[in-house]
Amino acid sequence: MLFQRAKKVRYKVPTRFKSVEGKTNKQGLRWKNNQVVWGELKLTPIIDWNNSVMNCGLNSPVKYIRLLWRELNGKRRGDVQLVNEGDPYQKQKNYISDGVVGLDLNISNIAFVGDSGAGLLPFAEGVPAFEREVKALQRQMERSKRANNPENYNPDFEGKWGRKTITKKGTCKKGKRSLNNSKTYQRVARKNVN
Repeated sequence: MLFQRAKKVRYKVPTRFKSVEGKTNKQGLRWKNNQVVWGELKLTPIIDWNNSVMNCGLNSPVKYIRLLWRELNGKRRGDVQLVNEGDPYQKQKNYISDGVVGLDLNISNIAFVGDSGAGLLPFAEGVPAFEREVKALQRQMERSKRANNPENYNPDFEGKWGRKTITKKGTCKKGKRSLNNSKTYQRVARKNVN
């Protein structure tokens, strides 16, 4: 607009502002004295000094930093990510040995072949699967959407399932329609994403 090259001003709305990062640690957004410095703004992050991984990262030279905005429990929170030079921290329990290993990843298993042997292990054992909870949340969201937007759905109808007659939900109407999402729907949608 200033140089008469643009037709209109395009503003960034708060929902589109997810991250900001600098190109180097020398101008603009930078990490200095364990603080984020951006012009006159100085932010002191919460740092766990007992965490050996964080200490390794803070002791190595910083290339550039990134600010991330996330929504947690309905509130916007900021995270600082440091992109550092050097080797990553190696935990003592994760030892490195020499040799060639071949892996075959599957949905439920990992097959491995190495110099000392071969085997088959379950993939991501012990990681909880929240399939039932996610299904329940999605059903709750669908019920809320149908209750708040009845004009967007065809009426329920009688259907046959074998010899039984059951009531089936009406399908979504064709065309683009506006949706009115309730506060409960938005709360459940945030829970479904997390």
